Amino acid sequence: LLIKMMQDPEASIRTNALICVGRVSTQLPNASITPTLMTVIGMGLKDPFSPCRCAALQTLSATSNSFSAEDLAGKLLPGVCHRLIDPDPAVGDMAFTTLGKLQEIVRQKVIERRQASSEVSTVEMPNKEETSSWAQGGSFYNPLSAGMDKVRQKFMGVAGSMNQGSTPNPSPGAFASEASESGGA
Repeated sequence: LLIKMMQDPEASIRTNALICVGRVSTQLPNASITPTLMTVIGMGLKDPFSPCRCAALQTLSATSNSFSAEDLAGKLLPGVCHRLIDPDPAVGDMAFTTLGKLQEIVRQKVIERRQASSEVSTVEMPNKEETSSWAQGGSFYNPLSAGMDKVRQKFMGVAGSMNQGSTPNPSPGAFASEASESGGA
């Protein structure tokens, strides 16, 4: 009902409906708090009546803890930013105040999330013995198999023994040209 009142032609009714939704939001079911507030605040931020836009900013500031960091940053902050250059200076000032408060709330939620994820990741870190040889500084060339290191060492040993004579080291393309000559003969 209050959302329908946001479409009323009378500007003062839209403004009071927005304020009312903000005040009763704690009494709404948890599943409908965020969508209801997002709808009403979004409509209020776009309202042509400047006191309604100001009321939307105040309601958002008062109910900001009801939103996730994603909702605040991705859906509500852009609307607040549009109000920073509002033709009404009172709305612009309220937008700057609201923006500062929301920025701190988003920052706090992100810090809490990072701390929670770092606690989880330290618990789930495997022992050093359980990690692969590549993760422990093993083969850079083939992290999938420690056995390939031995093959490469044998190959390099054979190639190294071939170059111990008086001939200089072949260029990287030399093996390809030798292979093509032997394949054609």
